[in-house]
Amino acid sequence: KPLGDIAPIKIGNCCWIGDNAVILAGSEICDGCVIAANSVVKDLKVDKPCLIGGVPAKVIKVF
Repeated sequence: KPLGDIAPIKIGNCCWIGDNAVILAGSEICDGCVIAANSVVKDLKVDKPCLIGGVPAKVIKVF
């Protein structure tokens, strides 16, 4: 019996991922995004460069 969802994680080029950030299955992060420290990214699909943060993570600012 699977423990959870199995889905790919896609992270674009030139992304910054803060310390202790967690990126879970099904997330798609485009080029140039910044993920804040201690964030939990779950099933988030982002198509513009932006700042992502929080638990659960959401888009805070679009660049």
